[in-house]
Amino acid sequence: MPDEIRIQSLVDEAIERGVSAWIEYPDVDGFKVKVGYLGKEEVLKITDSSKEVEWRKHQREEKVDRVKLTRKWADKGILDWKGLTLKKLSEFFPITVKAEDDNKDVPCTPENKYALLTNSTDFDIWLTRVSTSPEYFVEQLKKREGQVDELKK
Repeated sequence: MPDEIRIQSLVDEAIERGVSAWIEYPDVDGFKVKVGYLGKEEVLKITDSSKEVEWRKHQREEKVDRVKLTRKWADKGILDWKGLTLKKLSEFFPITVKAEDDNKDVPCTPENKYALLTNSTDFDIWLTRVSTSPEYFVEQLKKREGQVDELKK
């Protein structure tokens, strides 16, 4: 009998290896985000670890701490970014940027990731969609495999 294929083992291997892809944010030219893939199990882990227990009238209530959830989502979903300048940031928020500061890069720090997710509904929705959609990551993997095949020729 041939070796049995175990889906969970294959998924666990991929997750352990780290599945990520550089994806351009469609609303801001040149802004690319290295997005980490968040499968269903990882999303549940993030959500569960963001819950807090409260007691009301001797009843246990679980409540999701939105700050904790957003910080964890930012940490797991946004691995890096490039191409985000102060001028481009002003497309997300009504901020004032001096002309001489237009091209200053905005670094990808935990606080900046959290601020972007917290203050931009469009970015939050986009990140949730792409980080949980395998097609973005499968496409990147196929491109990489194609490049390796080309190098072997």
